[in-house]
Amino acid sequence: MAREVGKIMKTQIRKATVIFFIISTFSFMVSCQSKTIDLVNMQTISLEEVKTLYITYASESITIYENDNNTFVLKEYMSANKPEYYASIASNSGNVTVNSGKRPSLGMKSYIELYLPNSFDGDFSIDTSSGKITINSAYSFENFDVKTASGAIEIKEITASESRIETSSGAINIFQLTGKMMIVSNSGEIKIDNAIGSGSYKTSSGMIDISFNDISSDITCGTSSGKIQLAIPKSLSFKLTAKTSTGAIQVPSSDGIATTSNSASGTIGTNPTAQIDLSTSSGAIEVSYQ
Repeated sequence: MAREVGKIMKTQIRKATVIFFIISTFSFMVSCQSKTIDLVNMQTISLEEVKTLYITYASESITIYENDNNTFVLKEYMSANKPEYYASIASNSGNVTVNSGKRPSLGMKSYIELYLPNSFDGDFSIDTSSGKITINSAYSFENFDVKTASGAIEIKEITASESRIETSSGAINIFQLTGKMMIVSNSGEIKIDNAIGSGSYKTSSGMIDISFNDISSDITCGTSSGKIQLAIPKSLSFKLTAKTSTGAIQVPSSDGIATTSNSASGTIGTNPTAQIDLSTSSGAIEVSYQ
């Protein structure tokens, strides 16, 4: 009899523990939802003689705005205010590095605003593990590097000698991009409204839609699953290779282009200045003139 009573008491204790844990977790989540997100940290640094600006965060959405003077301004908005959560800024021999602070395992909400003058023309880099990256102004950099493991990337206008833009999961949407480009999205659409230059554009799953105002060298577009849509200047002379396993191919009509049901290759114009390679495993390919 005593043994049975003991078993019943142990069972009740376990149930009570589980219920307490559920209630505590729910209460914690509700309290986190109700917390406001306030500006908790603001730092300013002069960009005089700065040649490289490197920013790294763990899991925040980052928005970049134009600043009207030659300073870089960091604003951190958080639902919890502790100094160990603040970013650190280090400056050494023309290199400025911004590193995010510590983060609690659960519950905190945050987002970041950066203010950067469009007069800054050095190397610029952002790396975040998770979060959307938005650039709301026009900038000219020497080198431009933006990477997020999970999140969309939206850019207004960038001119750079070389640009690398990458997300593991999320769409990439750019209004204007000039220079040599490497654009990668493992899962998500790549869309550029006004491209000037050359580059490589790849996504494992998603459409590639690029409109070129001018092409200076070779173009490579590849997607495992999705349509490739390319608009090019009518004056361009180029060599073309286009292949798809499943999907139609539409390219400008020319005696120099040989087509089959799933491929097209040849030369359009005289003295070609660019090689255009397009490939998709599943999806249509369309090349048209601007």
